[in-house]
Amino acid sequence: MKHVVKDRQAVERVLTWLGNATLQTDQWDQLESLASWLGDEAIRAGGLGPHESERIWSRHLADALTFAFGWRETGPPPRLIDIGAGVGLPGIPLAILWPATHVTLLDRAGRRVDLARRVVRRLRLDNVEVRKGDAHWEQRVWEGAVLRAVFSPEQACRVSDAVLKPTGIAVMGLRGTDKSVPPATIAMTGRSVRLLDVPATVLDGSVSLLIMGPQ
Repeated sequence: MKHVVKDRQAVERVLTWLGNATLQTDQWDQLESLASWLGDEAIRAGGLGPHESERIWSRHLADALTFAFGWRETGPPPRLIDIGAGVGLPGIPLAILWPATHVTLLDRAGRRVDLARRVVRRLRLDNVEVRKGDAHWEQRVWEGAVLRAVFSPEQACRVSDAVLKPTGIAVMGLRGTDKSVPPATIAMTGRSVRLLDVPATVLDGSVSLLIMGPQ
């Protein structure tokens, strides 16, 4: 097992940025259990890079919780889909933060789905469902969607629009320089699209959130 560097302050900075959100003791325990699993089984199975154990709290857990900013004004959605969920980031940390929200983790790869199911059982998250599938073929629609660097910004807008209710909100995490969405794509969805840079005082690195919501 890799040594996981615990950085609770990184998560606390994000919670403050979210409007002084709080976690109860059992929620912190779940985050710690998730971090331990990510540093052990997820890395061994290739779900995270081999050198990520030192950044699980500061990058992966804290980063996942920044997605909640999309619902800072409206409150958590009743149902949320994590598209291309992999080993459950950002969906599982959001499910821990929002225990009343039903979270669906969707991924095309059977191996990643199996991994996600194991950690959901380990954490006893009754509000999480793990499914194998492709968002392009989804028939259901959700109040919320999250995507963590699965598609380009343009593709994310198209996919999110297809799985969201008219009043739904989608948030995609972006790193790097490709953060533009063609105006034609925005017009096609008929939704508002904005780019939010996460302050460097909150999260290390150049991280942005692409937030798509109703007009």
